[in-house]
Amino acid sequence: MAKRDRYDHILWDWNGTLFDDIEENIKAINISLKKKNLSPLTKEKYLQLFSFPIENFYKKIGFEFEDNEYQILAHEFIENYKKESMSAHLHNGVKELLDYFHKKRIGQSILSASEKTILEEKLSHFDIKKYFEDILALDNVYAESKAHLGIEWRKTKGKGKKAFMIGDTAHDFDVAKDMGIDCILFSGGHNKKEDLLNTGAIVVDNLIDIKDIL
Repeated sequence: MAKRDRYDHILWDWNGTLFDDIEENIKAINISLKKKNLSPLTKEKYLQLFSFPIENFYKKIGFEFEDNEYQILAHEFIENYKKESMSAHLHNGVKELLDYFHKKRIGQSILSASEKTILEEKLSHFDIKKYFEDILALDNVYAESKAHLGIEWRKTKGKGKKAFMIGDTAHDFDVAKDMGIDCILFSGGHNKKEDLLNTGAIVVDNLIDIKDIL
């Protein structure tokens, strides 16, 4: 990754990157697994298998779908997740880091596979919505991919910007690659560190360390 003065915009992932919600995700999924008499997820297994699109991830952990069953499960998960995530918090250092880049006049946006209304509610709850120029998120709860949102942003509002992405999964790296931008990955989210390192991206264990990299 090049020197700091090369960049003027950050695209942040939300779940697992800024928002520490891995335990809450696992709890919400395990509610649905229990209803189907399927084995519950451990954190180790979750980190090993989690991937996009989410429908494929669900299949890996034992769900079988016919007709519109995935859509039903996705809505069930969201209802459980909204309850569980009430106790989740931002990762350590998030507000400090957002404020740091704001003072450096580096633009910041969110690029997430979350449903936009749910995401905006969380940003307002934590009083950090003010830091983001754009909130790029899905209009549904099916979490297929966010790549198209990033690519469209790059062609329009992000045209000419020297941007990079900060995420917590190999999918974030792939999205950044599709957008033609650099990427830093955080090991405290939804993928195990080994998989992040295998992408070839810079990987940090603490978000605050990003200040020293850029």
